Amino acid sequence: MGWFGSKKTERNAGLGGDPDAQDEAEIRCHKRACAIQACLEKNNFDESKCKHAVDAWNLCVKTQRELLGLANPHLPKAVVLQAVVEKGFGRGAKKLGFPTANLARTDSPDLDVLSNGVYCGWAQVYPQAGAGAYEDGHSQPPPVYKAVVNVGVSPTFGDVRERLVEAHLMHAFEDDFYGGELRLCIIGWLRDEMKFPEFQDLVANISNDVDVAREFLEQDFAEVFCREPFFSRSAC
Repeated sequence: MGWFGSKKTERNAGLGGDPDAQDEAEIRCHKRACAIQACLEKNNFDESKCKHAVDAWNLCVKTQRELLGLANPHLPKAVVLQAVVEKGFGRGAKKLGFPTANLARTDSPDLDVLSNGVYCGWAQVYPQAGAGAYEDGHSQPPPVYKAVVNVGVSPTFGDVRERLVEAHLMHAFEDDFYGGELRLCIIGWLRDEMKFPEFQDLVANISNDVDVAREFLEQDFAEVFCREPFFSRSAC
């Protein structure tokens, strides 16, 4: 895990509130409220057994307006960065169930524009930094995938002293890509970084982050950024 590389540009994101996206977010929150009711009925209304459902609903309500650009002071512009992927703690896939690309540290101050938290955007990975051939060995660049990006010190684990960056790409890769180059266009803020009392609470919230990010990135105004020239005109 580590810092992003130093190649960065900023562009106006245009993340104004989208009425259709807002309606979809409200529907998703309503579904989570229904999940709470179902859980309570199943467990004789023992609230202690439905903590995950309650937390997911609370987070849904908390992030709904911010995610849709209605109250988001954290990311007024899209941030485009690229970095080399390095080996991290190895807990993304093994412990959390969400494999991450851990980004190499540099002395660049580029991340000063991002506060600690969870973000979403688009990502493209090249298997080896500076390689002339693309992932499939042909002339076409690799695809661009939806991604969730965490910036911070992983407070739930408590074993990280320096600020780290890790990206989860929404794609099932067969192999890792250590030493490869990752290109990121970060366009949305999901939530602040938080310390969770239990490991399973962290996993539940990461799962919710992925769900929220996927819905957000499927909106028309968000998909525009996956076609940035930065991504070598690859298909989304």
